[in-house]
Amino acid sequence: LYKVEYASVPLVITAALFLVESILPSRRFRNFAVLLGLVFGGAVTGFILLSEPATFTNHRYLLELNIVLAAIGGIGYLLTQARNGHKQAVELLGAVAILALGAFNDILYNNQVIQTAYVSSYSVMVFALIQALLLARETRRLESEKNHLRSTTLAQANEISLGQQHARELTDA
Repeated sequence: LYKVEYASVPLVITAALFLVESILPSRRFRNFAVLLGLVFGGAVTGFILLSEPATFTNHRYLLELNIVLAAIGGIGYLLTQARNGHKQAVELLGAVAILALGAFNDILYNNQVIQTAYVSSYSVMVFALIQALLLARETRRLESEKNHLRSTTLAQANEISLGQQHARELTDA
C-alpha cells in the first residue's frame, strides 16, 4: 500500500503539469512537464515500485524535490501567463496554489517541522473540484456562444431569403 501511495505522487504531479500545459499551451512549459513529470517523475515512480519500502522512504527527498520543482515551475509559469493577461491562468493559479500548499504542508509535517496533519489528499480533491467548476463555466459559455451564433445565422439567412424573394418579385414585375 505504501508503494501505491508514494508512487502516485509523481503521477499526480505529471497530470497537473500536463493539465496546465493543455489549458495554456507553451512548448517551453511542455518541455518542462516532459522533463520533470515524465522523465524525473517516471524514474522516481520506477524506483519506488522496484525498491523496498524502507529504501524508498529513506529517499523521500526525491518526491519532495519533484513536488517543489513542479510547484515553482508551475506557479512561475502561471504567474507569467497571468501577467500576460490570460484569465484562465489566474483561475488555474489559485487551484495550483491550493495543491502546492497541501503538498508543502505534507512535506513539513512528514519532516516533523510542523504539527498539523496530512492534507494533500484534500487539496487534490479541491483542485479537482475547481477544475470541474471551471470546465462547467466554460461549457456554459460555449453553449451560450453557440446559441448566439445560431440565432445570428438564422437572422442573416432570413434576411438573405427575403432579399432573394424581393429580387425575384422585381424581376418578375
